Amino acid sequence: LDPAAPSRGGERPRTLVLEGVRRCLQQQCEQTVRILHAKVAQKSYGNEKR
Repeated sequence: LDPAAPSRGGERPRTLVLEGVRRCLQQQCEQTVRILHAKVAQKSYGNEKR
């Protein structure tokens, strides 16, 4: 996403994210963020050769 590009609503995506974060911090929301990425899922088992 290009932060400078307008979204469908006319506002920039970065602006929407910042407003959401500010609102959540003011209201003391609890959020869970799960980051899934292939590199994170790879495990190394000692002397295992690849």
